Amino acid sequence: PVLVSSHFSQLGSPILDALSVKYLMTPEAVREYPDHYKVVYDKEVLIFENSSASPKAYVVSSEDVRQADPVHIPERLEKAPDHNLTFVERPALKTEEPASASQQLPEIVTYTNHHVEIAVLDSAGLLVLTDAWYPGWKAYVDGSAVPTQPVNLIVRGVWIQKHATKVEWVFDPLSVKLGFWISGIGLLIICGIAGSYLVQRLSF
Repeated sequence: PVLVSSHFSQLGSPILDALSVKYLMTPEAVREYPDHYKVVYDKEVLIFENSSASPKAYVVSSEDVRQADPVHIPERLEKAPDHNLTFVERPALKTEEPASASQQLPEIVTYTNHHVEIAVLDSAGLLVLTDAWYPGWKAYVDGSAVPTQPVNLIVRGVWIQKHATKVEWVFDPLSVKLGFWISGIGLLIICGIAGSYLVQRLSF
């Protein structure tokens, strides 16, 4: 659960819904809270269940995607008249076919720390995964690498066309590759020095 205070003015904020915050916890008594919040634990702390939280993965029609300056995205999320509105930093991609939200939500097939696989069906638009955005994540749609972008400031998304069936997120940061190569080169240097030392000892 997300820990909040009863003095937190944004309790019930649309931002929490957009980020798929399903449970919230407060150490203080809260007398007033939104109708879509349900108390599921009320002992030493209060834990609420948020029934309006977005799914872990969902598709947004390109018509509901807006470009916005990152500084203004939180404010625009708060004031958005429609909870379907989603904000990105780069221009929205126009899909080849009219965007359509499938009645069936994307299905998360695999979910690990370094790999997420999502099955999609008859959907076009922006596929949002409400996990933290980080540049080391790469996306593949049906095996082909595609650009990724932050959505609603801190989660990640990728554009898909209507014929797409599978989206994969793979954590492959450059720092890991550099670390591997540096470690490998360092090991070769150590082996070279050790080998040279042994040759010199044997020659005497």
